Amino acid sequence: MLPGFENCGIKEITDWLNFDMEDTGFQLLNDEEIITEVRRSPKEDEAENDSQVKISNNDAFEYFSKGLAWMEQQEQYDSSELMLARKLRDKAARQRMTNLWQMKLSFKSL
Repeated sequence: MLPGFENCGIKEITDWLNFDMEDTGFQLLNDEEIITEVRRSPKEDEAENDSQVKISNNDAFEYFSKGLAWMEQQEQYDSSELMLARKLRDKAARQRMTNLWQMKLSFKSL
């Protein structure tokens, strides 16, 4: 017997196994439900994700920089964790610079 399951009888085990057979762990859809899901517009998906705020590359860099500074002040972080934080900060910095390079500058021709 497994520790903690000494009081389980055949009925409990059978009920447990039957429940697992009935609950597949995923949603079963018929053909019409599948077509409806596939035809959903991207706008509907965006409406569901409105709660997620888009963070700019500049903000991400600032957050990683502040987080890294905070981690360096703590005693519980080892060098591998600090290296990972630096790597993430540097990646955000590169992404920020890439976006700055891609910005188009408007100018008047002479």
